[in-house]
Amino acid sequence: MHARLAIVAGVACLLLAGCGAGGHPGAGEPATPAATAPAAGHAPAGGRGAAAGAAVGTAAQADRAVATAVARTLAAGSARTAVRIAVSGPAGTTTMGGEGVSDLRGGRGRMTLRYGTAAAARIEVVYDRGVVYERLPVPSAGDRPWLRLDLSRLLGQPGGNDPAQTVRYLRAASGLADAGRERVRGVPTRRYRATLDLARTADALPAGARAAYLKLLAAQGPTRRPAELWLDGQGRLRRLRYRGASGRATATFTTEYWDFGVPADVSLPPPDQVRAVG
Repeated sequence: MHARLAIVAGVACLLLAGCGAGGHPGAGEPATPAATAPAAGHAPAGGRGAAAGAAVGTAAQADRAVATAVARTLAAGSARTAVRIAVSGPAGTTTMGGEGVSDLRGGRGRMTLRYGTAAAARIEVVYDRGVVYERLPVPSAGDRPWLRLDLSRLLGQPGGNDPAQTVRYLRAASGLADAGRERVRGVPTRRYRATLDLARTADALPAGARAAYLKLLAAQGPTRRPAELWLDGQGRLRRLRYRGASGRATATFTTEYWDFGVPADVSLPPPDQVRAVG
């Protein structure tokens, strides 16, 4: 049982992906911001684009580029998604990751995660905003093979940390610097270096949840974390990667998006097959 809960905790850490904050969009969230910056992969007027490593215009222009990326990615409605986390420390590097599909507006999705090198080390995951359901490769699961973990209750904050939530991490990005062109899953993109200040995402939380979230962040070390983002020619997010450190360990989180608009009809596990943990 202890090993099983350890797996659950590991998957929760992956899905938390750094413990971001904020809810999912309401029906009134605009599809695009009022002002936009040039789409990724297109040079601004009068030039051939910023040189690799050069700052992206003014801070206001960078903010507009980030807002555009959030709005246009969410406006796609759905996408295939992949996540990967790599934790490096004195004992070596541990990785976990997988692929699935996400309803970027509704906050639901499903994934198949793999950890380690064993073929049987596969976890089926369904997320519903702040609630995660996991089906582990454990023979003793019996007639209730799904575990239910309410991350929003455990964290004291609304919303979840699914790939749709990860898109909103961009709102905490600043200091964009052009790092050149690169293909992501065969699609041309513009790559940027940036800094994510996860404390900024607390501004969108209710006062009661804000203090708990900031306390959680403080326990994880500095809230400002180096990041990279890749935007396609339509300004949509294709990849987000950021890093964090705690003690002697460093963690790198990567989320990718492709096949926008793919059907993402996600069903929750039957209640009689679910047991709650945590």
